[in-house]
Amino acid sequence: FELAMKTVTNGATGHELPSRSDCGLKQIDLALDQLAAATPKAKKRILDACSACIGADDHVTVEESELLRIIADALECPMPPLVNMRAQA
Repeated sequence: FELAMKTVTNGATGHELPSRSDCGLKQIDLALDQLAAATPKAKKRILDACSACIGADDHVTVEESELLRIIADALECPMPPLVNMRAQA
């Protein structure tokens, strides 16, 4: 989470992970709707942050890669490469 937040905020730290109750499908859907209206540069940063988070443990699961594809599709962005995601972080 911290790696992802640093990617989005240009290295800023101290962010708190939201509680599970604040991260349901409704909240995710609303967030993706808002992010879909963002600039292409902002969308890229979000996908880079997602990639950093997924690659933080140097292991990418099928579920993680599929979730990243869904997010990229929702943002109408090309899928970032899954190879060497750790190097991006």
